[in-house]
Order: sequence, then C-alpha cells, then structure tokens
Amino acid sequence: MILGKLKNIGRYAGLYANLDKAIRFLEENNPMDFEAGSYPIDGDEVYMNRFDYWTDPEGEIFEGHRDYLDIHIAADGCEYLCCAPAEELQVKEAYSREGDCCLYTGKPKVRFLMGKGDFAICFPEDAHMPKISTGKPEYVRKAVIKVRLRQEAE
Repeated sequence: MILGKLKNIGRYAGLYANLDKAIRFLEENNPMDFEAGSYPIDGDEVYMNRFDYWTDPEGEIFEGHRDYLDIHIAADGCEYLCCAPAEELQVKEAYSREGDCCLYTGKPKVRFLMGKGDFAICFPEDAHMPKISTGKPEYVRKAVIKVRLRQEAE
C-alpha cells in the first residue's frame, strides 16, 4: 500500500505501464470535474469510478482484487480507509473473476484518514475497507482509479 498526497503521486511513475497512464490522467485532470459514474481512461486497462456517498459508522467487510490495483482519491469529506494483508483475513465470499473481487472479514492493520488531496494505492495483497466514518456519517466525494496489473488468461 502507498499513502500520500495527490500532488506527489508522480513519484510513483515507472512501477507499471498502466499505473503511469493513471498518473498522467491525474496530473492532467481533476476527477471531481466528472459526475458520479464510470469513465474509461484506457479501456479496461485503466478506468475511473467516481462516487458520492455517505460514510458508515462501522465497516465489516474488506474487499480485495487480483487483477487490478485501486487508487483511492479523496476530494470532499473525510473517511477512514482500513487495510489489512488479505492473507491474514478470513474469506467471506470467494473470489469472483467477473468482478475481480474477494470479500473478507477480520481486523484492520492500518486505518488511514483520507481527506481532500489524499490518495491511497491498494495493491492486490492489500485488502481494503473504504467508507468508514470518522465518528458521524459524512458525505464524501471520491474517485477510485482501477489499474490492471495482469493480463486476461487466454
């Protein structure tokens, strides 16, 4: 997992070609200029999901991915993003290739307060639980950029 300020995300260029595409997009665009919805950046290789939602007082379910990493970008409002190594959690719902998602239960190892200008990159081994309130429900505007790391099996 990588945590930081969005203004510094360019430091992570060069790790993966698709991550470079996401970084370029973020350097040239403000995700909050987009309405809530899904937007292709490079087809299924890199795309953005824009969300508006209310945080929950307590989360219970972690999500994890195999083929994509997530870049969580906070814009308005604050939330906790809880993370833990997927291998240390209990599988609640088996991996679905169609949604590239496995659901887990367990205890967080990291609880990161995300506010305006913050980002978190969650790799496949980083199960994560977004949308956790900071004490009371709060309205959050956020983007998640999905970056494919693996090619489809042939």
